[in-house]
Amino acid sequence: MILLAPDAFYASYGIELSSNATLANEMKAPAGGLFLAGLIMLFGVFRSSFVALSLATAAGVYLSYGLGRIASIAIDGLPQSGMVAAAGIELVVGTVCLLTLMYARKGGTV
Repeated sequence: MILLAPDAFYASYGIELSSNATLANEMKAPAGGLFLAGLIMLFGVFRSSFVALSLATAAGVYLSYGLGRIASIAIDGLPQSGMVAAAGIELVVGTVCLLTLMYARKGGTV
């Protein structure tokens, strides 16, 4: 969504990109990395050999986003409520992925 229609995605958070090509470019650049990370996560659904890599990728992406948002809140103040909710969801999903990965590495099955 961010790569193809960033204006619509960010407008839901009150951020306007259309008038600033530099900002739009800066926002789309990490979207490519997120797309690749999403593909890696998706491969784990279809191939058991990718499960550990998928979980590690998901934990890294979600925890880094959630922690980055928490740092921003501490430094910059509270953003729009949707961004605060996103931080909570990202931290929960990232933690679940990390705990699942740790469980699997100790011999549990996923």
